[in-house]
Amino acid sequence: MTAEARLKTLLELEQKLIADWRKAVDEAKKAAESTDPDAAVPALMMRPDFGPVVAKAREFAAEFAGTDDAVPFLIHALQNVDEPAQRLDVLDTLLADHIDSPKLAQLGGMFGYLGNMVTPEYGEQALAKLLNSADPAVRGWARLATTGHVIEKADRDGEEYRSAKETLLKIAEEAGDVWGVRGWPTVVILDLEMRIHYRGHDGKEATKVAQALVAKMTAQ
Repeated sequence: MTAEARLKTLLELEQKLIADWRKAVDEAKKAAESTDPDAAVPALMMRPDFGPVVAKAREFAAEFAGTDDAVPFLIHALQNVDEPAQRLDVLDTLLADHIDSPKLAQLGGMFGYLGNMVTPEYGEQALAKLLNSADPAVRGWARLATTGHVIEKADRDGEEYRSAKETLLKIAEEAGDVWGVRGWPTVVILDLEMRIHYRGHDGKEATKVAQALVAKMTAQ
């Protein structure tokens, strides 16, 4: 079966879990409304249990192991995983086996937050690897993650800002018009399904959007 067909199966499973969870929530609310107001109400999960999605995504990733087709499944697993050990294992696989894949750029908006997802030390080591990726878009995202704080905080008339700007412009030129960037500085924040949540020039707003996405991903 093709990777496209497998992805369709995975998304259908995810949608079913979401639909079932919403139905359970609605039923629980109706039951609570019809019972004694002083009676205890069972706790409900804040989101569906995506364990089956993670398991299926990793199964499909293994089916296409070592190829670019495995990357979307690994990213999907990373997006839905709850267990820190599993999150680390998925990230390790992406960095070890797919560091040069253009599809790894789908994670670009999260590169600066890998330390929050695992540990600060892991984040630094991961960025060092990503900066040496053979794919220009991956390198560009990694460079943005390592110099973005300079762009946001440094004196715009200073040498530090000028150097960071030149570095990022060089990477952007090398990567080409991958994300529809127009002018400087344009920040693009995407989720793991390649949906754009922010594109603009407000670094603080972009940071808020990215932090919210990471918080959602790492919620226990």
